[in-house]
Amino acid sequence: MKQKNFKEIYDEIYQSCGKEMEKIRKETLRKSIILISLPLLTVLIISLLRNMIIRQLARSGDIENGAIKFLTKTSFIFPLIIVAILSCFIIIRKVTKKYKSLFKERIINEIVDKSNSTFKYNPNSGVSSNEYAESEFDYGWDLYSSEDLIDGKLEDGSNLKMSQVHTQERHQTTDSDGHIKTTYVTTFLGLYGIIKLKTGTKADFMIKANSKFSKFNKNRIEMESGEFEKYYDVFSGSKNNEIRQNAMELLTPEVIEEFVRIRNLFKTSLNLRIHDSKIYFRIDVGDIFEAPTFKSSMDFDLLQNYFSIIDVPRMIYEMLIDNILVMYGTQTDRENRNIANMSE
Repeated sequence: MKQKNFKEIYDEIYQSCGKEMEKIRKETLRKSIILISLPLLTVLIISLLRNMIIRQLARSGDIENGAIKFLTKTSFIFPLIIVAILSCFIIIRKVTKKYKSLFKERIINEIVDKSNSTFKYNPNSGVSSNEYAESEFDYGWDLYSSEDLIDGKLEDGSNLKMSQVHTQERHQTTDSDGHIKTTYVTTFLGLYGIIKLKTGTKADFMIKANSKFSKFNKNRIEMESGEFEKYYDVFSGSKNNEIRQNAMELLTPEVIEEFVRIRNLFKTSLNLRIHDSKIYFRIDVGDIFEAPTFKSSMDFDLLQNYFSIIDVPRMIYEMLIDNILVMYGTQTDRENRNIANMSE
């Protein structure tokens, strides 16, 4: 299954809603600037009036210096600045909410649909924490959230489910006065998904981003590519030599080359696990499918990047399925795959 031409998809979306979305974005930006300016302007005016009063009192000489000192030292400007900043964030969130929702509804939904007509997009749902835990990419987190769910089928009917996932760890520190400060640190933010293959496998291995400590891991499998091992490590929890050998047979030079290509495309490594009939994957691409405010809602490079993110499961499927079918598939599976390749 070849990747679709994004330029054609982009042109179709632009014709259907591009001009209207740009009009909404510009109007949203204009309102945001006006509303943000009001509290900031109010603080500026109060500050100027305060300074004028102080100067007038200093010139008059009728009021004791204590009054001038009081006005000078009274730090009511700082709380006003804090209130103004908080107001700005609330205003921005409220004003841009509709635009961001329309961006996902009209643009992202169209990209998803045109990339694969079986895909269904729900911006308000996501992969569950239990489904994420299945992959064993992480062993625990304190906060979990997910959104932008995409589910559907790949070429041979294999089921796909993926979404943005955000995991965070809670960190606590205690100062010299015994006060406890709690902060949350992001451990993963990006795309996570599960491909349920129609062909079962005995494979059981994981590919994760390279770590300087990984060479000491007894479960690590050495690969014969220096460039691949610069970015990735391969692990298998199984002590069965046959299963470990199967991992190396699946990861042919062509597959390894594709892993490196994906890493160079997104500037971050793809994590992948094959276990039984499932392929788990995640890639740390940050907050996805968000509407731009200060540049065009139809920015070609941004939307092409979103399209590439949506296309990740197809890339994974295409680079692994032939080897999986050779090793574990039936003759019928392989013949159907050959027919599909020939029809392209």
